[in-house]
Amino acid sequence: EFSGAWDNYMSDYEATAYLSLEKLKEKHMLEFQQFQEKIRKELRQKMKFSKDLLELRDREAKLVRMKRYDEAERIKMKADLLEEFERNKLEAEMQSVIEKKEAKLRHTQQLALAALLKRIQRDRNE
Repeated sequence: EFSGAWDNYMSDYEATAYLSLEKLKEKHMLEFQQFQEKIRKELRQKMKFSKDLLELRDREAKLVRMKRYDEAERIKMKADLLEEFERNKLEAEMQSVIEKKEAKLRHTQQLALAALLKRIQRDRNE
């Protein structure tokens, strides 16, 4: 009779332990998604173009107002190339920052998961 009650207790315990693990994994997934959205938004807001590019765009606008369209078109082509270069560079830097921060969050989450597994194992042994 004792062994039947003990088996029930252990299966309840295993179910609770499993549920705790699943809840933690779900929490980590959500935390990671929110983190990704937040960090991308923050970095995009910080994205700034060079003074050179801003000056080229300003010159282009002035030439258009003066109806000097050929010159404005040449400046626009230069500015477009510079903007593409700068945008690619900024995106690469942003990606690097994101990857480092993601790795740090993943590590923290793995430590939390390991701690829960250790607690479950300790309780199981008692």
